[in-house]
Amino acid sequence: MTLLVFTLDLPRGAADLGDVLRDLSPNFVSLAVSFVVIAAYWLVHHRLFALVRRCDNVLLWLNLALLFCIVVLPFPTSLLGEYGDEPLAVAIYAVWVALTGIASTLLAWHAMRGDRLLDRALDPLVVKARLWHGAIAPIVFLGSLPLLLIGTSAAKYAWLAILPAGAIVRRLFRHADGGALRPR
Repeated sequence: MTLLVFTLDLPRGAADLGDVLRDLSPNFVSLAVSFVVIAAYWLVHHRLFALVRRCDNVLLWLNLALLFCIVVLPFPTSLLGEYGDEPLAVAIYAVWVALTGIASTLLAWHAMRGDRLLDRALDPLVVKARLWHGAIAPIVFLGSLPLLLIGTSAAKYAWLAILPAGAIVRRLFRHADGGALRPR
């Protein structure tokens, strides 16, 4: 997450600091959005690996794929900050966040299916709830792409759909989790 700060670049020799800071505000907003995205993935990862007691090569490769997606995220974040009014920059960011979510969900699915890598059996409803929750970001970010035909702001505002979608999934499966994926 600390790599995101490299997306903020101060211009040298600028006359007015206020103008410089105002010009940097889109970069800061994209950094903040990416920080929240990475923090959410980190929390899911942390909760999952609190239960993992064994690993296999597939789990290792899926984990590396997720880490690759996270490490590359500062680049689309920079694009979003610098070119946030251009559809291509918004599309690249949305696709990359979706790929990150897909990698995270595949990792969780592999670890949880059949409980063979976990320290205890999980209720199948818990597994279903976690996988649906993991699918929210890819669905929302990929779903925002057609809105680029309306404008970049429409696509970016669509990302806020993560909040009600998460609440809906939590409500649908409110009795499923029971803290099963919370760290001890």
